Amino acid sequence: QIKNVGVPLINNYSKWDYKAGTQNWGIVQDKFGFMYFANNEGILQFDGLHWNIIKSSKSSPVRAICIDNNNNIYIGQYNEFGILKTDPSGGFKYQSLRHLIPSDIDDFNDIWKIYDTSFGIVFQSFKYLFILNDDKISVIRPEESFHFSFYVEDRLYLHEPGIGLSEYRSGKIQKVPWAETLKDDEIYTILSLEGEQMLVGTSRRGIFKYMNGRLEKWDTRANQLVEKNKLFCAAKIIGNNIAIGTIFNGIVISDYEGNVIQHINRNNQLQNNTVLSLLADKDNNLWLGLDNGISYVEINSPLSYFSDSKKLGTGYCAKVFSGKLYLGTNQGLFVKPFKEASKLNDNFQLVKNSEGQVWFLEEFDNQLIFGHNLGTFVVKNEVALNISEEEGAWKYQELKACDNMLLGGIYNGLILLENGPSGWKFKRKIKGFNESSRFIFQNDDGSFWISHGIKGVFNVTLNEALDSVSNYKLYNDEHGLPSNEQNIVFNFKGESIFSTADGIYQFDIESDKFIKSEMYNKLFAEQGRLMALETDDLGNCWYIAENESGVLRINEDLTYTKITSPLKRLEGEYVNGFECIYPYNNNHVFLGTFNGFAHYSSNLPKSYSAPFTAYITKIEFPYIDSTLYLNQIQNPNIDYHIPFRKNSIRFHFASPFYENLDDLKFSFLLENYSEDWSDWSSNCFKDFTAGRSQRNWSIISLVRIIRSSRNGISTSTQACNYPRRIVFTDLRVICYINQCVQLGQDPLIMVAIWLDTDLI
Repeated sequence: QIKNVGVPLINNYSKWDYKAGTQNWGIVQDKFGFMYFANNEGILQFDGLHWNIIKSSKSSPVRAICIDNNNNIYIGQYNEFGILKTDPSGGFKYQSLRHLIPSDIDDFNDIWKIYDTSFGIVFQSFKYLFILNDDKISVIRPEESFHFSFYVEDRLYLHEPGIGLSEYRSGKIQKVPWAETLKDDEIYTILSLEGEQMLVGTSRRGIFKYMNGRLEKWDTRANQLVEKNKLFCAAKIIGNNIAIGTIFNGIVISDYEGNVIQHINRNNQLQNNTVLSLLADKDNNLWLGLDNGISYVEINSPLSYFSDSKKLGTGYCAKVFSGKLYLGTNQGLFVKPFKEASKLNDNFQLVKNSEGQVWFLEEFDNQLIFGHNLGTFVVKNEVALNISEEEGAWKYQELKACDNMLLGGIYNGLILLENGPSGWKFKRKIKGFNESSRFIFQNDDGSFWISHGIKGVFNVTLNEALDSVSNYKLYNDEHGLPSNEQNIVFNFKGESIFSTADGIYQFDIESDKFIKSEMYNKLFAEQGRLMALETDDLGNCWYIAENESGVLRINEDLTYTKITSPLKRLEGEYVNGFECIYPYNNNHVFLGTFNGFAHYSSNLPKSYSAPFTAYITKIEFPYIDSTLYLNQIQNPNIDYHIPFRKNSIRFHFASPFYENLDDLKFSFLLENYSEDWSDWSSNCFKDFTAGRSQRNWSIISLVRIIRSSRNGISTSTQACNYPRRIVFTDLRVICYINQCVQLGQDPLIMVAIWLDTDLI
């Protein structure tokens, strides 16, 4: 499935990123997972870390690209087409196939389509159809002029405006009778659906559906968008879904029934609205070749985003209420119909009078209350009504003994709200306690735990009149807490737990101290300080901690299974100190981020343990000006000898794992050299400049080692007076120094000459 809530992650690559032309006309992926794009200035190669431009013999734009089962890449240009092959050095070399066409054909204009078919490689221009088979090319001529061709389920269709749609079979072109009504249209796509059904997309009149021998208008919401914005390309993607690229308004993703799942354009972070090509890669994510740039759309993910940062701002709280989704941010409170959350034209609207920082959002007695920098508000008819002007409303807690009362924590103490005939109203400010009260938990005895960011944890008791604090006590590092700072009290299934710098603590009544909880620290093991904690209706525990975020899914025996992989993408995106996680249900979990909100759905399963491959893409030998490329490195028949004197080597590596490039890290080991695998690093190359031993020996210590291992060597030598150091990398060097010592020569000078290198 593809999510219809929020917008998928989009990575935009501009011409400044890949350093080539703006337009990208075609996309393929090779057997290693590397991406190739038909660009105005050549063929772009992308391995996830590096962009490389491969030139052909022509300077004209590359209009078409295709890859066959042998990893050969075919390209088409103006009056030119050919194949990219790896040359003896391992790099790509362009080989033109133009010499294979008949001599009477001189001008055939641009090659627009290339297909790897069961009957050969097909190159199609508007003037000719060239079919390459067994190093020979046959030519098919149109009646007048081809437009585009389409290879669908091992059948090649060709369209000629004014003549109609035809099919190429066994060297002949035969008319397709059911497409007669489209003979005057420009057809831009044909997609196969289930059974014998097909979609035929035109530029001017939108999409038609072929079913049961008839062609009819595809009367759907998706087609309404496409017809309005001019179709240019389309492809089948994960599940029973299709992606349709338009000229004027980005891409439309729909199911086979034409229901719009996503509409992605410049309004939701796509860098350009004109889509010239698209491809679903091996991981079922979507690549777009644009009129200006390249975009990667991660549609195969349970994560999506509400991230209109110019409008929404930073996410602090969320709530679904009365069929609407409310988001509290540093810009105010925003709302949109919840069931229509993915529609582009149904943007979030600012709730009137809510401008500014929103801290808290919750439903009490069928009323939506939010805490704000300017006080406390209730939402009615999408208007925020102020019910308390006490600034900085952090949180509200229902009183166990008075269900019509809410205790609120504010910047400087506590306030009370009362629910009456006209709804929640400000009752009074509680006297006798003026500390910032962001985190509140009510105990069974009626007292409250209130955690303070700097001082520790307060235990507060109100009087019977609920107008003042009758007693309070501050607990800090003198009472068992590891630190006075950032101790957070959480409600975990009706029980108070305290997140500290040293794990989870609980309060022991008998000793009047805090003690470390063995059970809860085992449950939240090795995640760092717990920053946000919520329990859903099924009993699953959702949390955000310093080092990870995830869910503890409750099992039938009331134990928990920890799941963290789906939310790893969000590490570093949370608002530090104000982390927010809101599990509305199993399909809708909202998380506050710096750029708005993320949305997670566990109903869209995804494997996070699938293997992926790291490749050594290139090996450079700078001192002999030589390079090995991927195809050579993988060739077991190549044995490369490196002179010892020129043994500086640089290894380049990459992994075509495009879902999380920012956090991609590598570890390396050189056999017969490294003692262990290296630490993880984001560096994508490694230099090796020494031989088997990488130690730096001083002349003194080296000479002493030579003496201790060889009897009869004089202990008197000027070499012992040299404090300078040199890297010795070979037994031959040690032997040579020994000879220098015996002959009374300066070993530093002689070794420098022998190695032809500078001293270290």
